[in-house]
Amino acid sequence: MTVEVEGVLDPDGLAGVEGVKIGFSKIKTHYHFTSNNTKKEIARLIDYIESHCPVMDSMISAPEFTHEVHIQQ
Repeated sequence: MTVEVEGVLDPDGLAGVEGVKIGFSKIKTHYHFTSNNTKKEIARLIDYIESHCPVMDSMISAPEFTHEVHIQQ
């Protein structure tokens, strides 16, 4: 199995154009299998993977963001 992830990103958002989303507007995952399993079994596996993926969870339910600044001179 291999997994590819692609996203749609409008560079105008990064450039600071007002009203344009800075982050991705769409993210698509491509799963590639070489398997004798049925489509139903593979669908169950993908459901499991996506329901237990910490990256997907963080993107769907944004975690609390904090920051710390450390300056040495």
